[in-house]
Amino acid sequence: MGAREDGPDRVPATSGDSGAVRAAVLNLQNIYSDQAPAEALTRALVSERTQDRQMAQFWVEVYLASCR
Repeated sequence: MGAREDGPDRVPATSGDSGAVRAAVLNLQNIYSDQAPAEALTRALVSERTQDRQMAQFWVEVYLASCR
């Protein structure tokens, strides 16, 4: 399961999928540095607005992990 720049390939958003969350955090940090948490929240908002609730939850989990 590889992560793309715009997110994982339809990874179900579950708290148990820490590998995908960790990979997304690292990718965002490499690309956006200190703005990585803001980018994760932006992606969560876009996913929510397009009614992709699983991806919205995934990006919220990425946000929370990036703030630790």
